[in-house]
Amino acid sequence: MNTDSDTFCIMPWFQLNMGLAEDYKPCCNTGKAYIDENNKPLFVSDYSIQEAFDSVTVSKLRKQLDSNKRPSICNVCWAKEDAGVWSERQEFNKFYKQYIHEYTQPELKFIDIEFDNVCNLQCRMCSQYNSDQLWKTYDEFKQRKLTIPTSLNDHSRGINYRAEEKKNFVKEILKDIDIFKVTGGEPFLSKQFLEVIDFAIEEDLAKNITLRATTNGTKFSKTLLSKLKHFKKVKLTISIDGTNKVYDYIRYPFTWEHINKRLLEVDEHNWLDVELSCVVQVYNWLNLDKLINYSKHYVNFDFKLWPPGSELSVGYLPDSILDLGLERIRKTNHKQIKDFENFVDYSKTNKLSHNQLERKNDQLYETTINYDIVREQSYKTLDPVLVKWLDSLKT
Repeated sequence: MNTDSDTFCIMPWFQLNMGLAEDYKPCCNTGKAYIDENNKPLFVSDYSIQEAFDSVTVSKLRKQLDSNKRPSICNVCWAKEDAGVWSERQEFNKFYKQYIHEYTQPELKFIDIEFDNVCNLQCRMCSQYNSDQLWKTYDEFKQRKLTIPTSLNDHSRGINYRAEEKKNFVKEILKDIDIFKVTGGEPFLSKQFLEVIDFAIEEDLAKNITLRATTNGTKFSKTLLSKLKHFKKVKLTISIDGTNKVYDYIRYPFTWEHINKRLLEVDEHNWLDVELSCVVQVYNWLNLDKLINYSKHYVNFDFKLWPPGSELSVGYLPDSILDLGLERIRKTNHKQIKDFENFVDYSKTNKLSHNQLERKNDQLYETTINYDIVREQSYKTLDPVLVKWLDSLKT
């Protein structure tokens, strides 16, 4: 591996992601699947985990990243780096640097699995692809003849996520794995993931595995925590997109009162490694400083909204609100302050035209109001500065 390359990434050398849509990807950060020489995605139905990892396609990506090339499958990281925002590629190389020194040949030690989209929340920035519960929201929009938000468009019902096949593939290779990461959906609602946990414990494999789970933090129980304690290490990334009424507004139908209680329960287990994860969006931009100050845990901010061009993007806010949010965040001394500064500068420099921006803001207002109607919520519960600006969009 050529670690001197400006595009080098450790992940394809020791990790593989098995995505929701039964496809294999370089990591959970990209929305694109590996494509083989016949221009066909690498699917779970055609390849086992090990076969995919050993494929010509994955080998080709390693060579590209080692040769200062920017393959489009990694565009999410390239876009962040071009905006001066710390990317997952850079974070991976830093966090997993021991594997850079240990391996000169590809060796699968890290699997990242999305078993299915089973979830119990209907977050405003999410989609049916990642939460089956959002079909309820979609159907409500259709029934009331309301305009469908961008995030809820272009999704298909009845997708076969092949969770059983994924589970069986994981069981086959688990004895050789150092790191087992799972996301969702909500992983602790996934029947197959819970079966893998039991399997790892029964086969005495858990003691050698670092378990990483990205979770909404709503489903912890004493029984579950007692099982997790069998693993070598456990890293929980808990998704929280604001405090108090901002949390209530975004992470419907759970409440700040309940998630705060869950976090206090988790904090009683000092063997758990916990961080919070927050998706930066219009609704929480002026609340991020409060989230940082609330928690003793590190908050990792993700600037990537899906789909690209989402009306919830902070980049479409007026400069005055961008500056106010940045001013508040600077006072926290959070380690991502430089990311925030670069993100704001990039957003200002790459503003849409006046007419395009008007259309985006109209779309945001319509999406906001329609969600409020369906959920009997009100954006008036958000920061007064944001409320005043949203009010101005009425006309």
